[in-house]
Amino acid sequence: MKIHQATITLSTPGRGPLEITGQVVGMVREAALQTGLCQLFCQHTSASLLITENADPTVLRDLEAYLTRQVPVKKRSGSGRNSSTAARVR
Repeated sequence: MKIHQATITLSTPGRGPLEITGQVVGMVREAALQTGLCQLFCQHTSASLLITENADPTVLRDLEAYLTRQVPVKKRSGSGRNSSTAARVR
């Protein structure tokens, strides 16, 4: 059985979804595997991985709007900075 491991390093513009399909597809192609399992691991404490069908471009926008309503970003008392609570819940 062949095993391939690679790392993707991402820079984000801030809160919100980030499309990484292209990077993952590129890594799978580079590994030259014909069949197998692709496992993704996110090391960041306030980030998550979400798999969607990606057929409708409004899915991510709708999801972001829903999460913003359910878990609004609030300022941390006295600091003027955003609390990280919303990021952890989302």
